[in-house]
Amino acid sequence: MRSFLVTSAALLALAASAVPSAAASAEGPPPGERGLFLTLSGDQNTWMRGVLLRCTPEPSGHHPFAREACADLDQAGGDFDELPHDERICTKEYAPVTVGATGTF
Repeated sequence: MRSFLVTSAALLALAASAVPSAAASAEGPPPGERGLFLTLSGDQNTWMRGVLLRCTPEPSGHHPFAREACADLDQAGGDFDELPHDERICTKEYAPVTVGATGTF
């Protein structure tokens, strides 16, 4: 499994504020409200962790390594499949996890 930016908890619903005009909603939320809600769920959809990551105007949110995570996302062009990851030896323990990312980068 690829790990991405949530420190052992690889990456869902970013609550968006109401947008005052149709034109603004077509463009997405204003820059100060953009962000990603990253989640990790365990076996049988048991929630384990969720963090908010905002990269603009500067890295912030509840992500423990927001600056590094935003830098990695910038380098990957926002493509989670292109994020750096560590290859690890399989310990043959069955403990599936589900990761998710919802929001705007």
